[in-house]
Amino acid sequence: MNSGKAEKQVFVRPIRRPDRISGYFRREWKTLLIVAASGTLFNMGQSLCAVRQGKLVDAIADNAKGSGADIAYAALTFFFTVLAVQLLRLAKRYYVRRFANAADITMRMMVYNHMVHEDLSSLCSENSGEVMTRALGDVDRTVEGMRKVTTEVFDTGVLLVTYYLVMLHYSIPCTVLSCLPVPIALLAARFLKKYVEKYNRRSREISADVAEKSLDAVKNSMLYRVTGSSGRVADAYEQELFRLEKAETGAGILENSMQPLYNAVALCGSLAVIFFGGRLVLSQAWTVGTFTAYLTIYLAFALKVAKVSKLFNTCQKARVSWMRVKPYLTEWTEDDEEEEEKSSVWKTGRLYAAEGHGEAGLMAAKAADRMTAAAGRSGEDFLHERERETSIVLLCREVTVSADGKKDLISPVSFAGSRGQIIGITGAVASGKSLLAQAIAGLHGYKGVIRICGRDLGILTQKERAEKISFMGHDPQLFDLSLKDNILLGRTEDTARIREVIGDVCFDEDLKTMTEGLSSMTGSEGKTLSGGQRARISLARTLYARTPVIILDDPFANVDGATEAAMIGKLREHYKGSLLIITSHRMKIFEEADLVLMIEDGGFVRVGNHESLMQESKEYRADFMAQMAETGRNTETVPGEEPSPEDIRMSEGGEKDGKAE
Repeated sequence: MNSGKAEKQVFVRPIRRPDRISGYFRREWKTLLIVAASGTLFNMGQSLCAVRQGKLVDAIADNAKGSGADIAYAALTFFFTVLAVQLLRLAKRYYVRRFANAADITMRMMVYNHMVHEDLSSLCSENSGEVMTRALGDVDRTVEGMRKVTTEVFDTGVLLVTYYLVMLHYSIPCTVLSCLPVPIALLAARFLKKYVEKYNRRSREISADVAEKSLDAVKNSMLYRVTGSSGRVADAYEQELFRLEKAETGAGILENSMQPLYNAVALCGSLAVIFFGGRLVLSQAWTVGTFTAYLTIYLAFALKVAKVSKLFNTCQKARVSWMRVKPYLTEWTEDDEEEEEKSSVWKTGRLYAAEGHGEAGLMAAKAADRMTAAAGRSGEDFLHERERETSIVLLCREVTVSADGKKDLISPVSFAGSRGQIIGITGAVASGKSLLAQAIAGLHGYKGVIRICGRDLGILTQKERAEKISFMGHDPQLFDLSLKDNILLGRTEDTARIREVIGDVCFDEDLKTMTEGLSSMTGSEGKTLSGGQRARISLARTLYARTPVIILDDPFANVDGATEAAMIGKLREHYKGSLLIITSHRMKIFEEADLVLMIEDGGFVRVGNHESLMQESKEYRADFMAQMAETGRNTETVPGEEPSPEDIRMSEGGEKDGKAE
């Protein structure tokens, strides 16, 4: 979790209940304690500065009666008092900023943890601009609101109390009358609450739309150019910016332009100060210095009250962002330490009980312990040996998936896969084949039971899943890194192994044309490579770890038939220790598969091999024959031979029959 010095200083550990704002304050209580001490002393010193200023004025006014030493003493006292107060202010602001930085990093880490562990289908269904705006802008606004509240608690709250008590000490009637306008300014800020929240909420929503359109413009710039749509897209983007400007202006007016009104209302009480203070000076109850000190304190008090009103609006703005980012602030998902406790249950032979089989499971676990003890082996050694003895690495029992979490896309399906086998999954577009592959990889929710190497998929930690399952998604994902770094992605480098996977994906000839070899940069999203090259480098990354289960979602979509055939041959030859699961709509590859799952119309899953499905599944046979007809090949042709005229006529007849059925 903590890979660097900065993280150890700031993000020490996950926060409990991240969806509660108070947790971030409790987390930094030591820093806030320093803020409280320095802030309280600073605000007490503010009043003392006003008092010392009044003493200096009196010393100057009484210069005829006193000496220059009195003035010098009063001036030096005033100077050092101001200096000490400003140093306290510096300390307070430094630690407030430190608190804000820590809260910002903690909140961002919690949001990041939520996103990387969120269900893949849920994450993909979210608007990219909305995710960016919440994870970046809304976190900033929320933390800025927390910082301002922390600052103003002392710059405004404590100071107001201190000022008010000092003014009461000087004159109770004058203080009470001069403070009568204060509630009016606060009520005005309260009245504007719903409008501030409304405009800020609208502003954040439009900001998310602008972010989404910005990403879209960058991602699809070439498409817009070749189709002549650049002008239309630019006009639409300009309209979104105009909407954002209007929303931001409305929100800014309510937050910032109301400050002069708050100031004017709060300063109305200065008339009472001048009236009553002047009478007290004339009656010699106050000196000129006392009046100066009181007026200085009151003016500072009134302006701080106006600032409180604006602070209310700032908090209302931050609250909008907090409510937007709050769904992303979920409990921390541990990858290694916490989940290893679950793993240890299985390692000691008690997985059966842990999965809800109760007393029967515990009895079975104890029996296993007695058997292994009699053989002189630990329970862990026994289970590892059993895992090595069996070639079955995948067991699916009554598994089904859903796109929306409600309606099942496919019928419950059961099957098993062993090392060295190839399992194919095919079906129509949006039939659920990719979701089934993602479910087996642990990236999508499912119903039923999925076991990987004898262990339930649900109890595997993220690290354990990565050690047992490799997954290549439908869209190749490359980063602005070198070819080698795109394959490794931070894993331990094995140069010989990199060369092997480069050969397995038939990229060795392409590599010879690149002057920098494996150090060649791929560009953002692999833009310097062709579609087929991107797919093969993504496949090389998936194959690198040589895990027991390798899941490939349409890996040959961007390669030609000859390259596809060569790659399948190498996969079959070099990955006999792995189970290969391949989803594809190109059905020729399933002639090599040991097992094929055909998702038919209506979601029914028919399980068999190529030969049996050609006989039992009308849809499989029709789709396969249609694809073979498109490529000009006959399904009955012996590999390496040209089809005869009779074979071609039979193929055409079979295709018609298949369609009729």
